[in-house]
Amino acid sequence: MNNSTDKSLKYARWIAIATLAALAITGFGQMPLYKRYYVSSIPGFRWTADYYITHNIHYAGAIILLTLTAYYTTRYFMQFRGVYRITRQGFGIILFLAVIAVSGILKVIASQKGVYFSLDFIFFLDLLHIIFSVLFLISAGIFKIIKLPWVERLEK
Repeated sequence: MNNSTDKSLKYARWIAIATLAALAITGFGQMPLYKRYYVSSIPGFRWTADYYITHNIHYAGAIILLTLTAYYTTRYFMQFRGVYRITRQGFGIILFLAVIAVSGILKVIASQKGVYFSLDFIFFLDLLHIIFSVLFLISAGIFKIIKLPWVERLEK
């Protein structure tokens, strides 16, 4: 790996971390948690109680996350597939993110005019999205704390 590759992956990693943090904050903000528990009364956090602001930031974050997913996937298959392999933890993270992405995309589709899903299915999508988001945050945090890699270098 050359120096420019290291820098581009480092920047992409920090963008991913900031995006995931924004998605977590705005995702929970779409439920009325911040207003209910007076987080929005803290100076500078009033926007967290506004559903439309958190909703739009969440959509923007989702677009950035999907773009980063395409970037990492392309880089892996084009440059790193013969050098690194994805670990079991990595496949778990990929599964969590895939379920979050699919359920989020289906929720966006369900909110369009003329598209009708049953209330049970929408409720299922909401629960699926929340549960897998929490599982992702917990597992990614644990993997980081105990230093379990998502990829490891292949031995030659």
